[in-house]
Amino acid sequence: TLKFSKSVLPSSLMFSSITLTGNLVLQQYTLTGGSILQIIGPIVTIKLNQTDLNNIKTFNLLCAVTTLCYVQFPAGIITDFAGHGVVALSAQRVSNLTADTTGPVLLYFDLD
Repeated sequence: TLKFSKSVLPSSLMFSSITLTGNLVLQQYTLTGGSILQIIGPIVTIKLNQTDLNNIKTFNLLCAVTTLCYVQFPAGIITDFAGHGVVALSAQRVSNLTADTTGPVLLYFDLD
């Protein structure tokens, strides 16, 4: 969930400009996509795509806990309804994190 100071135009969000950083920049990952689940005024709830979720999990400490999870992005990754871009964010600690609690499931098996 992203909370801005005023209402924003959700369709202007550039997911590929959002970077997650952990452990003081030793580990980082830039998103490749995602979708918008809900918009309530200045609050935009997003869903990460499966590729990004799986790639983030390959890092040991990246966003495993809130103290090791920061978000950053350049100016203009989303705009308000007047076309004004958001200011850059260098490193904002994530305030809430949902831990991965599910194990893997076999999706396919092939016997040659």
